[in-house]
Amino acid sequence: MAARLLLHVRGREPDGEGGGQPGLQGRSGRPDVVQVPGRRRGEDPGGDLPRPGQRPVSHGTGRVPGPQGEAGDDQRAARDVGGAHQPAGPLVVDPIRRVDRVTERAALEGRLVDADARLLFGARYGHFTSMQVRDRRVRGLDLHVERLEAANAELFGVPLDRAAVLASIRAALGDDVRDATVRVYVVEDGRPRVVAVCVPPCEAPARPQSVKPVAYQRFLPHIKQASGMMQVHVRRQVQREGFDEALLTTGDGLISEGAITNLGGFAGGRLVWPDAPMLHGTTMRLLERMDVPQERRPLRPADLAGFDQVFLCNSWGVWPVGRVGDVALPQDGALMARLIDYYDRIVSDPLD
Repeated sequence: MAARLLLHVRGREPDGEGGGQPGLQGRSGRPDVVQVPGRRRGEDPGGDLPRPGQRPVSHGTGRVPGPQGEAGDDQRAARDVGGAHQPAGPLVVDPIRRVDRVTERAALEGRLVDADARLLFGARYGHFTSMQVRDRRVRGLDLHVERLEAANAELFGVPLDRAAVLASIRAALGDDVRDATVRVYVVEDGRPRVVAVCVPPCEAPARPQSVKPVAYQRFLPHIKQASGMMQVHVRRQVQREGFDEALLTTGDGLISEGAITNLGGFAGGRLVWPDAPMLHGTTMRLLERMDVPQERRPLRPADLAGFDQVFLCNSWGVWPVGRVGDVALPQDGALMARLIDYYDRIVSDPLD
């Protein structure tokens, strides 16, 4: 692996200007940089380097020069550094060694992986969307793409390559997979890169779920972020306590969203959504098209006990909430059946 060692040389050039580090410059104030090609990291570029506190010795005379050199030594003496003829003078070594080329490698449990895998392991900055594919069709495909476009503009300041998104989804599915969960990531690797991941399909839970309120707010909550470690952690913590999902609240106790879901509910014949910072999920947006009175308003966990029916939703579908903390919630089977029926009848968009 080739490297360059930067040498700052103090001494007078033919035009009388000196060079070197700050405090050692001549009239130009610019350091003279000698590149030493072919040196490997840690090699001495040309003999003994000066130690801290030791005055460097001129390689041309073996003597320690004064501020302007010894009696013409700086004009007469010279040294060959990497084949370049340079005026003599004390050698001051910059401790920073700059690397021309870095060999990038990654290993998974002792096994080297290729460049594409390194991208997946190394990419941290980006956004994504997750969708359910059934018979190679996606419910709300237009909303998934809109989400990616908006996040791409905010995070990267460039348009989304829609063709790359669809091509990546098709490539991940191949010709043989018709039902799947597909996650589309846009991550940074010098430029935004589109990555599609295909895993087995997910279905909405059949039984009412329990949620535990947790005071936690995501940074940039309106963006579905590629690095969602904290949400996963919060959700796993409540699952260890016997709950199904974490109900995220603001610092003053307002409901925002679930760790991987949106929460809504029916109260007094209206479909009510929390009014707090949240991810405006694709399934939530689809349900907002339902022909019923709807509103957003500030909600606290204690308010949910007065609802006729509370539910969670994401790309898996829609399912009821049966308990918030230790408080059981009312269940209205007719309302849930109506909501699920509406969702199931939404026409899906073809991928091919």
